[in-house]
Parts: sequence; structure tokens; C-alpha cells
Amino acid sequence: MSSKTATYLTLSLFLFSSGCAGDFQQKWAEMFERFDRKPKDSEIRDAPDPSIAPETHYASGLMLERQGNFGGAAEQFEKAIEGDPSMVDGHNRLGMAHTRMGNFESAEASFRRAIELESDAPALQNNLGFCLLTARKYKGAETAFREALKLAPDFERARMNLGIALARQHRLGDAAVEFSRVVPAEAAYYNVGVVCLDMDDHQQAERAFRESLAVKPDYEPAIKRLASMNSRRTTPVAPKPSIAPNVTPKSSQPSNVTVRANRPIGEMQLAADPTADTPSP
Repeated sequence: MSSKTATYLTLSLFLFSSGCAGDFQQKWAEMFERFDRKPKDSEIRDAPDPSIAPETHYASGLMLERQGNFGGAAEQFEKAIEGDPSMVDGHNRLGMAHTRMGNFESAEASFRRAIELESDAPALQNNLGFCLLTARKYKGAETAFREALKLAPDFERARMNLGIALARQHRLGDAAVEFSRVVPAEAAYYNVGVVCLDMDDHQQAERAFRESLAVKPDYEPAIKRLASMNSRRTTPVAPKPSIAPNVTPKSSQPSNVTVRANRPIGEMQLAADPTADTPSP
């Protein structure tokens, strides 16, 4: 090989290797720059959220609900429904959370959507009725409780709630009858009296408590209520006719003083049979 040819080959190899090294270094520099560069705020904001299963949001909502954080629970139930619009439990729990927060229109809409998805669930009708009862829509509440009882005639919580709705409409005789289908007659009259007290109708309350004692003279809850009323009275109350002559006395049995509903109505404590606590979602 001549010296001229050798020089040409050497120069060509030098130029070739120099060109490849330059490209290689540039690519590595660009790669490291991409890894080192911090993402822009717009890129972070527009990035899609990682997918979370509706059941996970629902479980989170239940946890927040147990903690008393009903606003946070509602947000989680809403996210669960976004992921699965057919989740009946999600709509139901969302309605319950809104009821707790006093958002009655939103609660009613959630319960009605749940009922559309599962029309044969008496607990959903009961919860709708309870929402309307709390919102003081007593006629609508009565309708919902009656629908629940059509589906489940032995649904005692709905029966007790129906009694409250009727008493709130001043249909005291009808209320006493409904209560008496769950509790003994003396407790039924007592419950009417408690609702009347909650409505500041002291005359009707006294009548109801006296009816209770007419059935069972030693019924302690009614005795205590009357004693408390007498201690505060400034003017005498004239006796009036029976409020519910159609109540058929149920066999007397021990009664607990408790609340049989999703939560207390004001400060009312109703007498209820120990078996009356039918589960609700």
C-alpha cells in the first residue's frame, strides 16, 4: 500500500469516528436532559389521575361516614357513582350522607335514583321516607313508608317511622294504631305523646300519656313524663276525649326507651319493642 493511500484511509477513519462520537454524545446529552428536567405545572395538572375502582371510593366513603365526616363521605360516594352509575349502595349512602348534612333535595334525588335501580328494596323506600320526614315533608314521607310496608309488611322500623309521620300531620289516632302494631298499647300512646311534645303540643301530649296510663297504670315512662309536665304547668289542662279509641291493646311486654329510626327526630325518644330494629342499609 502506498503512503498516499494509507494517509487517505487514516484521514477517512478519523473523520468517520469523529462524526459518530459527536452524534452519540449529543443523544446521550439529550437523554440525560429529559430525565433531569422537572415537569411543568401544566404538565402535572393535565396528567390523568390514576384509575381507582368504584368499590375503593365506596369503602373510603364508609370509613369517613363512621368518622362523622359526612362531607368527605359524600365526595367518595359521588366518585364511586361516577365510576359505576348503577351502584345502588353508592346512591343510597350518598343520600344518607346528604340527609345528615341537611341537604334534603340532594338526598331525595339520590334515594329516588337508588329506587329506580332497585324498586323492590323496602329499606330504600324507608330511607327516602326518613329524608322527607326530616325535611318536614310529612305527606311524602307517609307515602314512602307505606311503599316500604307494601314490600315488607313486617318492616317495623318503617312502621314506627310511619307513626311519626302521621302524628306530625296531627293524625294522632292513626299514629297510635300504627305504633300499636309494633309495641304494646301503652307504649303506642306514649309515643304519640312524645311526638306531640316535640311539636310543642302539650295538651295533646298529656292526653296521650294519660291514655297510656289508662292501659297500664304503672307504665313508668308515661308517669315520668306527666310528672315533669305537672312540675312546669302554670294553668290546668281540661281532660279531653280519647285520641285513639280504635287501638287494640297488644299484650304487655317490657319496652325499651330508645329511638328506632336512622337517627333521632329532634330530642324524641320513643318506646320501642326490642325486636323493632329492622336493619337498613
